[in-house]
Amino acid sequence: MTATKPAQQFPTTMKLPELLALFEFSVHLTIRKWEDLCKETLRTGDSESHHAIRDEYEALLDGQLKMLDGCLQVSRLHADQESRELTASMSALRDQLATHYDSLFPKWQTLDDLEDILLAPLSLPNEVLLEMAKRFPPPQSWFEETIDPFAPNEESP
Repeated sequence: MTATKPAQQFPTTMKLPELLALFEFSVHLTIRKWEDLCKETLRTGDSESHHAIRDEYEALLDGQLKMLDGCLQVSRLHADQESRELTASMSALRDQLATHYDSLFPKWQTLDDLEDILLAPLSLPNEVLLEMAKRFPPPQSWFEETIDPFAPNEESP
């Protein structure tokens, strides 16, 4: 019986530029997929299935951050100019991922938290709403109305 040779094995060592390219791809793909999932959730209104992956998504981001931290520690040991530039790029990539992580965790705990996070980019800040209210006050006729349009309808049977 002959041993079969694996078609391709994962490289056991990678140079810093290759590692940076791998992390760039991974981080950008992760963030893009998150954005796609958010758009789909807003379109369908199915935030429950989105919320169901909360713990797995937090673990994924945390794992990516830890890998980047480890690679940054090793890359800082190199003193040449190319390594310093690649380390700076990797550090910026880590900052981008950390910003994404911080925008979600720890504030995302419940389904309501997720819905607030999803709606935040679509909502105007209170300061903007107050400024708009000053510029566009309601018509005087609204203040002269005697009927409450929000009162329950009291029709007799």
